[in-house]
Amino acid sequence: MAKTTDVTLTFPLAVTDFGTVTSWTVTSSGKHILGHDEDGEVDAEAYTERKWELDIEGEFEDGTDMLAVGGTFSLDVGDGNGAQTYTVDECDMGQSNDAVGTFSVKAHRFQNL
Repeated sequence: MAKTTDVTLTFPLAVTDFGTVTSWTVTSSGKHILGHDEDGEVDAEAYTERKWELDIEGEFEDGTDMLAVGGTFSLDVGDGNGAQTYTVDECDMGQSNDAVGTFSVKAHRFQNL
């Protein structure tokens, strides 16, 4: 994916409706099982699922509503899998008297193998 200074280009309205995305990160991990032989040595390993965790941070605008925990949105993060549906795990908003209001969203998706 080409780098760009406008990181909101790839984000759906579900995310950009309440603010401007300033950064995002995707982490991928897998769940695996091990098989042991009669000597206790590992002789087989298999992955049973893959998980993607998405962290989004940005600046929110007054009078906007956050995504709901448990809600979903589709996003193409440029990993070659096309647009995928993510489920929202956490939504945080913060303000102070000397800074712009900020938000963060944590979401995930699974794939059974």
